[in-house]
Amino acid sequence: DKETMGWAIKGSPTGPGVTEGLATVITCNEDLPTIMPDTILVYPHASPVLTPVLPKIKGLVTDNGGLLAPAATIAREYEIPVVVGTSVATDSINNGDVICVDGTNGRIKIITRDQRYAS
Repeated sequence: DKETMGWAIKGSPTGPGVTEGLATVITCNEDLPTIMPDTILVYPHASPVLTPVLPKIKGLVTDNGGLLAPAATIAREYEIPVVVGTSVATDSINNGDVICVDGTNGRIKIITRDQRYAS
């Protein structure tokens, strides 16, 4: 539908750049080792626990956090586009959705929904 084709989610831009790819939605620390390389991590908060997975991913989106959140700071060193403080990312984005993360302007677009979750 047209609504999901726009920039549906807004947050704080904390890692400049734009990337597009498969979303991996993880809500607990124990599942972090399962993240596939070159995906975009969607996670509740930008905590230091994310540090080991940052070299693997191509983007980071969180529900909470700000410019100085530890994971956001480290992600900038890896030049990964990051948007934090969306409040709704883990509820709005499904695992397997293709999303675009604009870390320069603080917005996320859902490009295509994973068909396993299509209604």
